[in-house]
Amino acid sequence: GTPTTQPTGTITFKNGGTAITSCTTVTVVANVATCAPTLTNGSYTLTAVYNADGNYASASSNTVTQTVNQSATSTSLTSSTGSSFAYGTPDVLNFTVSSSGGTPTGTVTVNDGATPVCTTAALTAGAGTCSPILAYGPHSLTATYNGATSYASSTSSALTPTVSAESTATALSSGTNPSIYGNTVTFTATVSASYATPAGTINFTADATTITGCGA
Repeated sequence: GTPTTQPTGTITFKNGGTAITSCTTVTVVANVATCAPTLTNGSYTLTAVYNADGNYASASSNTVTQTVNQSATSTSLTSSTGSSFAYGTPDVLNFTVSSSGGTPTGTVTVNDGATPVCTTAALTAGAGTCSPILAYGPHSLTATYNGATSYASSTSSALTPTVSAESTATALSSGTNPSIYGNTVTFTATVSASYATPAGTINFTADATTITGCGA
């Protein structure tokens, strides 16, 4: 006669013949069992195997090839320092990477044009920071998320800070003062700045006229 009961028991979902950890014994309810595993990007060969109960024999399903693509990401870049500051001031950069597929992990590279200024800065909870010292002049900074197994790479829009020259202080001293006409006098000029020792040249003048042999 016609069976009066529907199949019960469990179903095991497999990938390539191996049981999926979270889907090993899914209970059949009203002829149906469902499982929603978290799969990283790639291609999967899936089957469902009915585990026999007392009335019904085991059986394997058809094969389903499931393709999982990387989740798209969006990267943003901001500066806590601002858009204009003096040379020697760290540009405190903050970047975030978001995705509808979860919280991306991995690293971000910040470039000034095509030149990296922060390499492989780590993400923590989808965010990170770095503080490069930028050279004098205009810059174009972008943050590029380097991607991960399940997350695609992405690049932020550009920040365009301008770095101005750092203030300096120049001190002048005389090796012999007073001196005697005809004798050589050594004058020493010392240039200092907060961030580093300035390079370049110094022009020595006397009454606004460059001293011979001491011009820049």
